[in-house]
Amino acid sequence: PVAPPSPLAPAGPQCPPAASELLSLFEGAGVSKASRDMLRAMLPYAQAVEPTARHAYHTLVIDTVAELCGEGRKRFEEAVGVAEAASAANESEKAGFAAKLDAMCQEEVAASNVAAEAAAATASADASKAAAEQARTQQVKQLETAQAMLSAKVAERERFMATYQENWAPVKASTFVGKDWRKRNTAIEQLSGLLAQTAAPNSLMAALPVALKESAAHRGPFTVEVVDLGEAAFSEHINLLATHADELRSKEGEAQEGMTRADESLAAAAKEAALAQQVSKDATAAWMEVKARLTGMQKHSFEQQDAEVARALEAARASLEAFMKAEGRWRTEAARAGEMQPVEAASA
Repeated sequence: PVAPPSPLAPAGPQCPPAASELLSLFEGAGVSKASRDMLRAMLPYAQAVEPTARHAYHTLVIDTVAELCGEGRKRFEEAVGVAEAASAANESEKAGFAAKLDAMCQEEVAASNVAAEAAAATASADASKAAAEQARTQQVKQLETAQAMLSAKVAERERFMATYQENWAPVKASTFVGKDWRKRNTAIEQLSGLLAQTAAPNSLMAALPVALKESAAHRGPFTVEVVDLGEAAFSEHINLLATHADELRSKEGEAQEGMTRADESLAAAAKEAALAQQVSKDATAAWMEVKARLTGMQKHSFEQQDAEVARALEAARASLEAFMKAEGRWRTEAARAGEMQPVEAASA
C-alpha cells in the first residue's frame, strides 16, 4: 500500500480544467495512465510560468503535451478514417448484395423455367409411354387373333385329312364285304360331309355317294370319272386348307414381329419416361434449393449493421471533435501563462 502524503508537505497546484480534460482524452489516444498521471502533476507548474520565463524542463513538458496532441489527433483521425472505410465498405457490401440478390432472382427464374420444361417433358414422355402401352395391347390382341385363326385352320385341316384318310381308301377300293355295307355307308356319309366343304359342284356332290356304293370291279367309265373327280376335289381342298394355313402362319409371323416392335417401343418409351422423371425430380430439387437461398437473402436485413456502422462513425467523429476542442481550449489556457500560480509561490 502507498503511504499517505505527509500532512506537513504542501499540496501541489490543481491541474487547470482544459489541461485536465485534455489529459483525460489522452487515454483514447493511447497514452498510458502513468504518463498521464505524471503530466497531470507537472503540467500545472509548467503552465503557471510565462513562456519567456520557463525553464527548459517546463518547455519540455509543454512541448511533450503538444506533441502528444499531434499524435492523439492523428490517432483519432485514423479512427475516423477506419470508421469511414467501414461505412464505405458497408455501402459497397449492400450494393454488392443488391446485385447478388438480383442475380439470385434471375437464377431462381431460370431454375423455375428449367423445372417447368422438365415437368412438361415428363408429361410428354408419360403420354408416349401410355400410347406405347396401348399400341402393345392392340398388338397383343392382333397376335392372339392371328394365333387363334392359325390354330383353328390347322385343326380344321387335320380333322379333314383324318376323316378323309380313314374313309376314302377303303370306300374307293370297295374293301367292305358282307355285312360291312353299314360301315361302308357310314364312311360314304362322312365323305359326303367332307365333299360339302369343298368347292365341288352340287352335281358331283350328288353323284359321288352313288358312285362309291358301286363295287370297284363293276364301275363303268362314268362312275370311275365321278370317283376321280371326287378324289381331285378332296385333294384340292386339302391343298387349299394348307395354303390358308400358310397364309395365316405368315400373318401370325407378321403379328409376332409387330409384337416385338411394340415391346421394343414400350421399353424405349418406359426408359425415356423414367429418365424424364429423374430429370424433372432433379430440376425441381435444384429449383427448391435456389428458391430457399433466395428466400434467405430476401429476409436478410442491413438495419442492425447500418446502425452499428453509423454509431461507430458518429462516435469516431465525435471523439475527434471533442479532442480537437479540448486541444484548442488547452492551447488557449496554456497561452495565459502566469495567471495561475503554484501553491508554493502564493504562500511566499
